[in-house]
Amino acid sequence: MTAVLHASLPPAWRPYSAPHCTLVARPPADHGSFATTLLVARDELPVRVSMRAVLDATATRLCSLGDDVELLGERCDVDDGHERGTRLVAFDRREIDGRIVQLQCFVAPVRHHGRTRPVAQLVGTCTFDELPRHGEAFVHLARSIRFT
Repeated sequence: MTAVLHASLPPAWRPYSAPHCTLVARPPADHGSFATTLLVARDELPVRVSMRAVLDATATRLCSLGDDVELLGERCDVDDGHERGTRLVAFDRREIDGRIVQLQCFVAPVRHHGRTRPVAQLVGTCTFDELPRHGEAFVHLARSIRFT
């Protein structure tokens, strides 16, 4: 049986679709030239792979985000039967001449039958200056992700 992914959009955010994404969400309005987005994708992991291992494996790709990549925080925890690996990253993008911040969150059920378990990946991206405006929405969606 396939686990069902549940997520709750932040109030007033609009859903969109995109290839290879389960969900794309945008705020009611952008406040600048950068398009703030929340992306959620779904995949399968071997049951024995921990969120710490996922964060470590994906850390090698951080340098591809842009210039001057800075890890602002990272944690792994278990709550409500789900294992979560979360990191906050900031980096410079020359195309917009600005600093970007990205919340990356991986969520998987602690227990799952079979050799694999589902994992959801959330990526919330906005300009550094817009984090106070959008950070709560990013956290809202990250906390709402679960599988049943």
